[in-house]
Amino acid sequence: MRVLENTIIDTPDRRRISLEFDGPSQMSIVISPQLNWEANITIDVLGENIPILQEGQNSWKNRKVYYIYHGRGYEKSSLKVSIELTRISDPSNAQGDQLVNIQQSGLFLHSSEAVTADFADFISRFPSWAYSMQWGTVMKMYEL
Repeated sequence: MRVLENTIIDTPDRRRISLEFDGPSQMSIVISPQLNWEANITIDVLGENIPILQEGQNSWKNRKVYYIYHGRGYEKSSLKVSIELTRISDPSNAQGDQLVNIQQSGLFLHSSEAVTADFADFISRFPSWAYSMQWGTVMKMYEL
């Protein structure tokens, strides 16, 4: 994840954060703003900003949670996300210094780097009509 912008808009009660996520062809991004902040989130899809219209049904630490899934088949591409935050209540009930927690998960479906000789031998014993696929995943957590 790269932070492209992290600026105050007009007053300290409004912030804009622009992020770029590089990862495999399948990624999920989870965004949870601080308890006393409201988020307006858009993603850049083919040069057009698409809003994330509502938060997910789950909450985390009584905070809203927004989910983004970015799947590109075999093709790997970056994902740009803009978050505009507005303070909606007194900061005395804050749960730390960060404005937002972000989780990025990547699913590596099309990689042969993790195939060991033992695994390749094991797979070769399956009948020809069986399809096997190895995959790995990684998760990263960020606070801004």
